[in-house]
Amino acid sequence: MNRARRLRKSYPKGVVGVYDNGGKSADRYTVVFAPFVSPHDGNLYWQYLAMSSAPFHPQGVGLSGETCGHRPGVGAGSGWGNACGRVIEFEELPADCQKAARDFMAAE
Repeated sequence: MNRARRLRKSYPKGVVGVYDNGGKSADRYTVVFAPFVSPHDGNLYWQYLAMSSAPFHPQGVGLSGETCGHRPGVGAGSGWGNACGRVIEFEELPADCQKAARDFMAAE
């Protein structure tokens, strides 16, 4: 069993991946949420939050997005694996990042 699958058991419901790129970019942390099928085109979409350690700070980074067809953090040639970084526990996220992820899930 790979490390990412084992760690997912500790994630809050609705979270399928948490990544840390070690500070290689301003959006150091990425939280990937469970996919949904679009009623408009039938494609599978993955939503994610990319953020700095202070996503609510005026100079922090906190942005959301979605990708179609493959989950961010995996997929050969997708570029996501390098950008997202290593898999981490949800509890390893800074407190504000955990709050941002929970707020995002509550808004859905």
